[in-house]
Amino acid sequence: MKTLIAYYSNTGNTMKVANDIRSKIKADITRIEAEKESSYLFKCINALLKKKTPIKQCTTNLNNYDNIIICSPVWAASAPPAVNQYLNELQNTLGKKYSVVVTAKSSGMANVLSQICKECDNKQMVFINSLVVLQKEIDSGTHMAKIDEFVIGLTRA
Repeated sequence: MKTLIAYYSNTGNTMKVANDIRSKIKADITRIEAEKESSYLFKCINALLKKKTPIKQCTTNLNNYDNIIICSPVWAASAPPAVNQYLNELQNTLGKKYSVVVTAKSSGMANVLSQICKECDNKQMVFINSLVVLQKEIDSGTHMAKIDEFVIGLTRA
C-alpha cells in the first residue's frame, strides 16, 4: 500500500509532525503552500470564512496512492485556506483511505478535523484514523508517543 502525506505548515509545527510520521512509515510527502502569502490576520479571517487560496503545484492526484494523511494546523478554529484549496483539487479519490492530523496551540481541533473529514467524505474517501497534537506536546517531544499510536492505527486498517 502506497501512502502520501500532505501537509501545510506556517510555523513549522505541522511540518515537524508530518516528518515525524514519515520517519515511522514508508510514505511520499508533499507540502501544501499558498502561491501568495498574506498577513497572519488576513489568513485567519479567510480560514474562518472557509475560503480557498491558490496553491503552488504539489501532489493532488491520488491515482498512485492507496492512502493519504492530511496534516493541517488550526487557524481561527478552521482549516487554512491553502488546505481548503488542496482538498478541492484532490483527484482520483474514490475509495481511497484517508487519515487526518491536526496541530494546534490550544483549541479548534475538532472543528478542523470535522471540516477536513467532511470534504474527504464528499469525495467518497474512507476514513481510517485521526491524530490531534498540541504545540506543547511538540515542544516537549511527548507527541512521539501519540504518533506511535497513530501509526499502529494505520497499520490495522
